[in-house]
Amino acid sequence: ETRTEVLASLDFREKNGYTRTVEEAFSRDGKPLGCVAVYRATPENPQYAGPASPRTLGGYIAGCSGPSGPNPDYVFRLAEALKLITPEDATADRHAEAVSQACRAAIGS
Repeated sequence: ETRTEVLASLDFREKNGYTRTVEEAFSRDGKPLGCVAVYRATPENPQYAGPASPRTLGGYIAGCSGPSGPNPDYVFRLAEALKLITPEDATADRHAEAVSQACRAAIGS
């Protein structure tokens, strides 16, 4: 897929009130890695959960589905991908991992 096709697919998937921005990514030691697309929900989004614990988010996500399939599958793949990106740090993204575990608990897997 081309960059344009990937962004079009992501824009469709994240169409429910998420805003795409471009941000600079940095390594753990502060070195710039380049720009990345980030989708954010803002308080203006009717689906915005606001500040919530991983348990609350996991429970909510467990019952959601979108045009790309069940949201729990997305959360599980995200947590795993973040681990693969930084294999030297098994807790690459503690928040994503905590939400993934809470989601698994909520659906009983």
